[in-house]
Amino acid sequence: MSKVARRLLSKPNEGSDLLRVVFTPVNKLPCDKGPTRKVSKRGEWLPSVASASQSQPSPETPAHKKKSNDRGERPIKQVSSKIAPGKRPSKDRNDQADDAKIRSTAKAAKRGRKPVDAVKSPEVINEQLLVDVLKYLAPTLEQYKGCTVIDLYPGSCLWSRKIHDFLKPKCHLLLEPEAQYQAYIDSLVDSQCSTYKHIPLGGGNEQPYQDTYDRIFADNGPLPRPHSAADDPATLQTDRSLLVIGSLTRRNDLRFHGKQYSGALSSLYHLSWGSLVNAYMHRHGPVRMLLWTLEKDRAHFLPEWSVYRNHTDAAANVAMHVQAAVAVEPVVSRLYSNERSIRSRWSGLSVTREKMVQDKMSQLGIQVPRGREIFHHLTPQVLEQTPRTTTESPYEVRYSTVEQVEEALEDLKHHWDTRATAQYPVAADDTSGQPWRRKRRRPEELYPYLAFPGLADALLENPSKAVKAAARSKFRLEQGIQPGSLSKAEADMAGGMQQPEAQTELTGIDVRTAFFADAALRGINLEMHCVILEEQGIGVADLKKRVMEFSDQVVEHVLRRRQVYEADFNRLVDDWTTFFAGPPLLALDQRQYEPLQASPEDFWPKKNLTLLDFTPTNRDLAVPGLADRRKAAHACRSIIKFLYTQKSQSVTSVLERLAPNASTDLLGLVPAITDPRKGGRLDPKHLKVRHLTSEMLEGLAKAWFEWPFRPEGWELDMGMSDIGPSSLGSKEPLTAEAVTADDDGEAVYS
Repeated sequence: MSKVARRLLSKPNEGSDLLRVVFTPVNKLPCDKGPTRKVSKRGEWLPSVASASQSQPSPETPAHKKKSNDRGERPIKQVSSKIAPGKRPSKDRNDQADDAKIRSTAKAAKRGRKPVDAVKSPEVINEQLLVDVLKYLAPTLEQYKGCTVIDLYPGSCLWSRKIHDFLKPKCHLLLEPEAQYQAYIDSLVDSQCSTYKHIPLGGGNEQPYQDTYDRIFADNGPLPRPHSAADDPATLQTDRSLLVIGSLTRRNDLRFHGKQYSGALSSLYHLSWGSLVNAYMHRHGPVRMLLWTLEKDRAHFLPEWSVYRNHTDAAANVAMHVQAAVAVEPVVSRLYSNERSIRSRWSGLSVTREKMVQDKMSQLGIQVPRGREIFHHLTPQVLEQTPRTTTESPYEVRYSTVEQVEEALEDLKHHWDTRATAQYPVAADDTSGQPWRRKRRRPEELYPYLAFPGLADALLENPSKAVKAAARSKFRLEQGIQPGSLSKAEADMAGGMQQPEAQTELTGIDVRTAFFADAALRGINLEMHCVILEEQGIGVADLKKRVMEFSDQVVEHVLRRRQVYEADFNRLVDDWTTFFAGPPLLALDQRQYEPLQASPEDFWPKKNLTLLDFTPTNRDLAVPGLADRRKAAHACRSIIKFLYTQKSQSVTSVLERLAPNASTDLLGLVPAITDPRKGGRLDPKHLKVRHLTSEMLEGLAKAWFEWPFRPEGWELDMGMSDIGPSSLGSKEPLTAEAVTADDDGEAVYS
């Protein structure tokens, strides 16, 4: 017997102000022969206790009333007398639903969140925005007129009606599982000459949802479509007889290994990846998708800088070209602006890209609707300054013979010795008589010495870490804050938001950083010329060796003062190479049109949404005789997942962790990795994982099956699974990663 029971037996009338305990002798029933049954904490189902509490109410103290009111009173239901003593009556469905609702509400309140029934799914309420979107995308949607439309979670059906009126589909299937939208669904389905159909199933957030599409395309389903042969070449081409639209704003979050993942991001990822294996709606070929989602999800598929690339972005871009058709505001902000913050990409590159995109829009016949503006990826403050554009590409062909390349290499070495690594890189042109004291320079003074003068402007716009550290130290000194007197969190706040004063000149560190990055980019240009000459059958083995030695020399010199130069050096080199590579690394730089500008008032509840446009890449990952498309896609997905666990490391070092000699053997089978024109490097040790393009990742997946020394059991080593990606029991979470930076990243969702 427990201590509490013995104490209560000795003093039967003792109890708290919340509960009065009364012990009444009960004769054992003849039929009660088994062991004593444990009584549930929820005792309302016991008839004797219920009757006793009703017939003899105990007096309540004021404290009791107060606590009872705070906790809430749950009425005790009348229980049928036919129930055997000690037996718990079965609950009807209404009771079970009420209990589930109470539990979810209690959990939400405990975690400081709104209960489930209080959360509203945001939807588009501005019809003019939808009209403008359809006018804007009309040139790309003309070929879909008369197609079949699958509509995921249409909700109030405003977007459904607008696109239905524009496309006039022969069948419009509404996948809406929630009964609260039934009135909107019925108004469409029951209309005269309606081509709408409705099934109460979800095609996205709920998992698993492969069964939904199996039922849709079954012989007796609403859209009967037989399976195509696995080797049918038509399944590799975009299926324009089908278009998927809808909204994934109902974030049914998932939990996996103690972490919470967005159901919307998981759905977008799975539906995109399914195009490679003809899964879900891609049964007869990859299908285009136009899906609304929360705007902060855009950062996972369209990162603005290479440092924010993640597994989700890399994998999705293998299967789909992703671009935004509607946007409200930037989705990445910073907690603090200090020397540990990541600098954004130079605005000159963004303006240059906008001009390139406008040319593409003119070729496609896409025009911005009257009264609507496009969304700019730069802040209004930066746009007002009319930033300088750049056209100097490290992949520009400048030489045609070996002699010209060798001469350029010697000039670069001389420039490195006399300028970049000299005590004063820029010659003095003043008359002060003491030029060595003048370390600061205006960007214009560096232009004659740089092959890529935009580097100087980039450092002026986003000063190096040393400049930000000096600004914060100055602020602390003025405030009388002693070094070491604050914790790291307090130190970040103390002066963390202090921006350096507007710079008109570059510091000595920034001048050197610009020269170092310029030399590295000129070296990459020479690497490209070596590849071009080699393709022409010209022997350049010795020249390639000398070019790679120079690239090593530049990197080694920067690493000698890693804390001063490395971060900004890498930032500049990465920005230029990823921007001008063909095709560009980032999906954001591959966009064919600009997103339209929307406002928070266009949605209700006021929560920013974005419209993402997924168009298939029609990529074939199959390796004839070794792996079909499904097996190769699983391998590609697993390789990407493994590589991105160390995305800031060199490709060679990470591949060596995958399998012994993998970097030596596999990289030779993927020409794109050593081709600078495609974003590679002659020496892959200078190529980071996050800079691997979709073509490189595809090549690695195919090379893996062609590699005769592939280790046994590699499926288990990389965490592969034959379970469908929409199954919650899969060994892989297959969910979107958080947008994180490197060691100094301080990115958060706004």
